[in-house]
Amino acid sequence: MPSPASQRMHRQRELEQKKKGQRLQIWILSSLIAAIGLLYLLPLALSVKPPRLMPDQERVDEAIDGEAFHLRAEIALLEAQIAQLKQRDARGQKAIEDAEMRASLASEGLALAKQEADRAIDNFAQAQKADEDAKKALLLAQSKEQSARSALISANEMEQRALRALALARQIEKQAQEALEKVIATNQLSAGSRADLAYLQERLETLSADTASQAQQDNEVAAQSSSDDEQPREEDDAQTETAETELAQSYATRALPAPGRIIKQYEAGKVAPQFAVTLPDELDELTVPQRKQAFIETLLPLILEANDQLRARQAALEFAIETENQAQIARFKALYRLRKFEGDRDALIAELRHRIQPIPPSLALAQAAVESGWGLSRFAREGNALFGQWAWSEDAGMKPLDASNSRAVIRSFPSIYDSIVAYMHNLNTHYAYAPLRDARAALIANEQPVTGMDLAAYLTPYAETGDKYVYILRAMILQNRFDIYEDHILASQS
Repeated sequence: MPSPASQRMHRQRELEQKKKGQRLQIWILSSLIAAIGLLYLLPLALSVKPPRLMPDQERVDEAIDGEAFHLRAEIALLEAQIAQLKQRDARGQKAIEDAEMRASLASEGLALAKQEADRAIDNFAQAQKADEDAKKALLLAQSKEQSARSALISANEMEQRALRALALARQIEKQAQEALEKVIATNQLSAGSRADLAYLQERLETLSADTASQAQQDNEVAAQSSSDDEQPREEDDAQTETAETELAQSYATRALPAPGRIIKQYEAGKVAPQFAVTLPDELDELTVPQRKQAFIETLLPLILEANDQLRARQAALEFAIETENQAQIARFKALYRLRKFEGDRDALIAELRHRIQPIPPSLALAQAAVESGWGLSRFAREGNALFGQWAWSEDAGMKPLDASNSRAVIRSFPSIYDSIVAYMHNLNTHYAYAPLRDARAALIANEQPVTGMDLAAYLTPYAETGDKYVYILRAMILQNRFDIYEDHILASQS
């Protein structure tokens, strides 16, 4: 690009050339005017008559005419020069305006270039900051992952210790029972047998205290997991409730009796059909083992009753299929949210059979314990909400303290039995638990038992903690031996 000095020299040369051209034009124009004047005067010269004596007045007039001719010629020349000067001035003015315009455009271009440069600098700074933030986030994620792995390892170790302690406690309890039976049989106690019995009793009490401490830790973990607010849990659905009402009228159901006593023991896998409407008021006053026992004794009959209702619903479905009762099948279709199965009757029947299935009691007990903190949560005590199911109408439940959605509430129920029924219906209908239903169907097809330990693996969508939630459920089932209730039935059944 030429330097400013060379540009100025170039412009000066151009101006000098223009001036030379203008002087040449003026000279040519002057010569042309002179030639025209000569052509004008030549005929006069040719027509000159011999000199004669003219009167004084004629001489004066002739002189005036000649002077006037010269003046007119000079005036014409001056007018031509003035026109040239005006034309040159106009060209110069236009050149100045063009130069000013180019200078203005150059200034604007320079300003835009500076703005682009500033933006580029800002973008570069932002990119550097984003890169640093990404690096920090990566380091934080790696740290959290390491912490999670450490916590999982610790949890596994705690589970193993708990299982070993539980096995040892049972062994000691068995030894103590044998020793006590032996003493009762002989009806006498020696000093050695008393010492042995005291030692066994002391060991049993120590292990019971350790088990209670571990259970308290489980409760704290369960209480934390119950505050998750992103689970795909059942919403209120007017059409579903209408279908539920019609189905309840279409076949006989077991009427729940008034609140009865808390069951203290189960014999031969049979549970007395004593149904409570709410959780016991004294739960928070009991020790951890007592609270767990009361919680199980309250919920297990209701869980078994809800599963019996599902089996009755299975029978009602098969009867409707056999008798071609389309209205009944349509109610089942609405209840289990199968609106997409239009015109495909075989697929609808298959999906209904897929969904109308019981839930393992061990899984229901474990989730109720985790979600309600063994029945101590505000939602369980005041709203009979054992499983943390959401609703989207403010009058349908209780407002969580940390809900992200202003309309979200924890759905309340008239009784804890209603909460159990809604929970089972949620697992049997929500799209998020389709893998759980598929796994259950595969176990049934292979004639294998359907257990809570198996189905818990498919409950990662239930809580925001995902895989950790599955681990908590399985640990809850193992530590509290919920698996022993899988084959229990209500005592009124054969």
